Parts: sequence; structure tokens; C-alpha cells
Amino acid sequence: VLPRPNVEAKKKSAAAKKKNAAAAGATKEQEEVEYIGCFSSESMFLGREYTGGAAGANFNLMRHVASQKGKRFFSMARGGPDGHGYVFDDLDHRGHPHGDMYGEGCERTCADESQAFCGCMDDFCAGPPAPGEEHNRRWAVYEMKGKKRGKKGGKRKSS
Repeated sequence: VLPRPNVEAKKKSAAAKKKNAAAAGATKEQEEVEYIGCFSSESMFLGREYTGGAAGANFNLMRHVASQKGKRFFSMARGGPDGHGYVFDDLDHRGHPHGDMYGEGCERTCADESQAFCGCMDDFCAGPPAPGEEHNRRWAVYEMKGKKRGKKGGKRKSS
């Protein structure tokens, strides 16, 4: 039985991140992102551009799209081999800087990276839709390191 990953985001020192990435065999590109948390609504993603299909289920593809478009954040909600995804400039976390969702599919792994979370969508989520949401999504959100400011300011916003 494999150990279950911890789904709560936490801050790590730069040395600890490098050590963990090296131990896991991560590439330099994988080290350039940080898991922020699990969020319930795409309305929290400001300046968003939709990128669905295979990108919504593949960590490396979404990271690449975010890098190519110069976006600071990316999010995924995986179904089977496909999913939903967004690349965006700012995160309006609404008082929940590490996400407003826990469990219920947040920890669903990506199709291409078993160590990365890709969230879930629809029947692949273990819980009901979040209050006020039309669709059942658990968005795994990542921040591109080195992208200090997005095209529209790039600060994590709270309301």
C-alpha cells in the first residue's frame, strides 16, 4: 500500500524543496511551480483563459501552457484522460490562501505525474458541488515560481 499524500499546502524552505525534488526525480521545470491548494470555483481565477481537454489532466502540459502564455497560475480539474484547465494572472482566494476545499477529489493525481494533484470534475469528485456552484469541480491550483507579476498585476487577492 502506497502512503497517501498530504493534501494541505505548506511552506517549505528553498533547500527542502530542492532536496525533495531531487529525491523524487523531478525536473527543473517541475521545481518551478508550487502547489497552492484546492479551490471550488473558477470565478476565483482572475484574467483566466480556458485550456481543457488533455491539458486539464496533465500537469506538465498545463505548466507548459502557463509558461508560454506568461501566466502566473494554472488550475486543473481532471476527469478521466481529459479535464478542465485555466491559466490565469491573479488568484482571488477570498480569505482562503491555501484553498477552500479539502479531500473529496482534491488529491486526484494527474495522468502524467503521480506526485502532482490535478483535482477532479463531475462524477470523479467524491463530494457534492460547492454551494452556489453549477458544476462539481475541485481545482488544483499551482503558482509558477519566478512569475512575480502577471499581466494585470499578479498579486494574490483576498476579498
